[in-house]
Amino acid sequence: MSVQNFASKITSKRESHKQRLIAIRILVAIVGFALLFAGLPFLVIFPEAGIPLVLFGLMLLSLEFAWAGSALLWFSKGVDAVIAWYRRLPKAIRLTIEAFFIVLTMWLIYLLVR
Repeated sequence: MSVQNFASKITSKRESHKQRLIAIRILVAIVGFALLFAGLPFLVIFPEAGIPLVLFGLMLLSLEFAWAGSALLWFSKGVDAVIAWYRRLPKAIRLTIEAFFIVLTMWLIYLLVR
């Protein structure tokens, strides 16, 4: 299942979510905003951690807000496009990109620990 299909499925659950207790709805919104805002800096520093955080935060927020459902669909289309582009690359280039991100991650961890 593509990320976009998953996003569409989650967005369609908005009406059933509205039947839940208000306390649960508020908790879902708070957790969604927390994940979204926590994931945004990681998109730049560690995309492999930031993308799931942003997607999950938008997924939770899309249960409450229509704008979050639109953002989730837009973001998931971008993620699907990047994944498709990456899979079309030759293996040598993919390995180079992966090695770059491994070295970058190790360097950032070194800076944080130092």
